[in-house]
Amino acid sequence: MSGMGPIVIEVELEAPVERVWRAWTEPDELASWLTELANVRMEVGGPYELFWEPEHPERNSTLGCTITALEPNRLLAFTWKGPVPYADLMNIEPPPTSVTVSFQASGPECTIVRLEHVGWGSGPRWEEARAWHVKAWQEAFARLKRHVER
Repeated sequence: MSGMGPIVIEVELEAPVERVWRAWTEPDELASWLTELANVRMEVGGPYELFWEPEHPERNSTLGCTITALEPNRLLAFTWKGPVPYADLMNIEPPPTSVTVSFQASGPECTIVRLEHVGWGSGPRWEEARAWHVKAWQEAFARLKRHVER
């Protein structure tokens, strides 16, 4: 049984690669546009944990997720967990979905950011989970754009 294709989002931001990279890799930066609290350590195998309800770290978080690939200012990949309604699908070990974000300069002050979220299963609940994430990633990229272009 094969799953659905990846979620792919690609945007060009009016900010240098180093600025956009920091937005994805520094805890204070992540807490400014993507999450409430972040625990990240920039090394393969290090945590990439984002908490939307820090007072309840076991829910609405990526607790236990790790960095799987890292090339500074070029590539960041990590495992991913889903929100409470899809926890039974997405929050098992090892997490079935993962995210890869690539960064490419498109000028001295512009960056193309490409996100690919893979590992989707099949069936109605997986379709719901994927649709939820499409919307969530689109909203996150809108916040990222405002954050790095200011």
